[in-house]
Amino acid sequence: MSFFEELKRRKVFRVAATYAVVAWILMQIGEVTFPALNIPEWVMSTLVLVLLAGFPIAVIFAWIFDKTPQGYIKTDAPNTENIGGMNLKVDTHPFYLQKRNIFLALGVLAGILIGTYGGDSFKSSVDEKSIAVLPFDNFSKNKDDEYLSDGITEDITMNLAKVKDLTVISRTSVMGYKGSTKKVKEIADELSVKYILEGSIRKIGNRVRIVGQLIDAANDKHIWSDSYDREMADIFDIQADVSREIANAMEAELTDKTLNQLETAPTNNMDAYILYQRARSYYGMYTKDDNETAINLFNEALSIDNNYALAYAGLADCYGQRIIRFNYSQEWVDSALHVADIALNINPNLAEAHKAKGLIYMASNKLSKGEASNDKALSLNPGYHTAVANKGVFLSRRGELFDAQKYLSKSTRLNPTSTATENTWLSNIYFMINEIDFANQLAFNTIKNSPNVRATYNTLIPRFLRTNDNQKALKAIDLFKQNIGDDDYIKFYNGLYNYYNENYEKALEFFILSKSISGRFRTSGTVGFMNAHYFMQTLNKLNQPFEKLLDEGLSIIGANFDKGADSYNLHLQISSFYLLKKERDKAIEELEKSVQRGLRDKTILLDPAFDKIRDNDRFKLISNEIDIFVQREKLKFNEANLIPSI
Repeated sequence: MSFFEELKRRKVFRVAATYAVVAWILMQIGEVTFPALNIPEWVMSTLVLVLLAGFPIAVIFAWIFDKTPQGYIKTDAPNTENIGGMNLKVDTHPFYLQKRNIFLALGVLAGILIGTYGGDSFKSSVDEKSIAVLPFDNFSKNKDDEYLSDGITEDITMNLAKVKDLTVISRTSVMGYKGSTKKVKEIADELSVKYILEGSIRKIGNRVRIVGQLIDAANDKHIWSDSYDREMADIFDIQADVSREIANAMEAELTDKTLNQLETAPTNNMDAYILYQRARSYYGMYTKDDNETAINLFNEALSIDNNYALAYAGLADCYGQRIIRFNYSQEWVDSALHVADIALNINPNLAEAHKAKGLIYMASNKLSKGEASNDKALSLNPGYHTAVANKGVFLSRRGELFDAQKYLSKSTRLNPTSTATENTWLSNIYFMINEIDFANQLAFNTIKNSPNVRATYNTLIPRFLRTNDNQKALKAIDLFKQNIGDDDYIKFYNGLYNYYNENYEKALEFFILSKSISGRFRTSGTVGFMNAHYFMQTLNKLNQPFEKLLDEGLSIIGANFDKGADSYNLHLQISSFYLLKKERDKAIEELEKSVQRGLRDKTILLDPAFDKIRDNDRFKLISNEIDIFVQREKLKFNEANLIPSI
């Protein structure tokens, strides 16, 4: 008799199926009725564990015993088996010594061990000191007070982020739950946090009532709650008190430096405070019109309180975005740095101002200065998610790919619902270590989740074209057309498509149709070539004049170097300019500097600009050097098990 037949004879299959059906019904009943009866969630968890633990026990009993009219008796083993028409004697050893039973017992034991201990490998890890501050409900009659309730949410979030021990989800991610009817546990599961802080605000005249409660989401247990009924002028004291209480309830260490930060009021004027909160809301939209609205509101706040350091830092951010996102000239760098310095003169320990300076230096390719400012912001506010993300960008641009990945991933943890910047850079990193499929998956997911972020298209389209993946390049161009629809940029992308496919006449036609876009020498934030690079290379291929453009480009990059720029992409770009001037030695020297500064994407060297030096020995050494740097970084990814399987 086969093992399968023996299982049937002992009714193991019947018992297992019956047990599974009954267990499923019990779990369904519990899931529906327990919440309505206010039965604690741990009861349901215990029921599931008991049912799972009982399954192997039921199977073992089904194997050993049989139900008869005389009760439960040990199942008899047949003395013989019919094999090939012959009756052969079977194993008559005691039950516990029979091989098949030993194997069965070992299998059941292994299943229990895997279920008990191995299951942890598949559970999502939740930081014991993680928290999300949900948007405070506005119970005021005046809906304009919505900015006040949102401001309190942001301020408490930023206060808690200053506590080194805590993992605090950013305001950007929690605002999606404003007005949500989801249960606290569901929100906590989605954000992967242990604690949820929720509350409400009611403003009547010059008085404000704030109620807050801290919940351990897994157990639906209230850890702390309190209410405050005070004058509006005391609102910053309330926020500091709530932040201290929450940190203490979560058993986080509060240093004197952190306490001093929590207790420092940003302004004494509530009208200025409300204007600042409105400005931050507009700034976070990251559109040109909203950025300009934010600038006006920040200036209005400063007209009321000209010592409002946070408002100056907000202005610095807005001026920086003019350069990075909205194609303003580099002249705005000085204006941005000026207002950031005013903020720091008022409050030298303002993380927002240090972060703003770091962003501005990044936009002007002064990476060493930028990273130093950003590091200062992180020392003051370790959980400041935009500074965490920017640290990842700085490291990536220096070629420190593994460390960059850690910061970018941490930022996505702190800000899980708005990850376009992080995932675009993570896509770059995985592309550079030759994890192409995962890199492309990240990039297209970024477009799907954040379709209006131009940086992703600017990264993805040239990358596909350099590696001859025309199909994906056209897909990305089509997505840009659907989601953003900038006709001039669509023409420029079509020019790129023809440039990399060596159809230079058609490329030139599209570049000319794209108007001023193809002639830009914009250096802020770029990690590849300037737009004008492609235009000049196309003119060169067609033996048409480009010298005027070339002189302009050399002048712009030279001015950047004179001001302290130290980004690899400027050395890369000027290398191609020297090749247009037929100065090969200078071109190779600049390429070597580019690698020393952080160039790790070898596919950039596939650009037609380098065709004439491709067989040069020094050029080959540069290519090999990039390979060595990248392999060193990839080894770290392998050792940390950070190479995905897709």
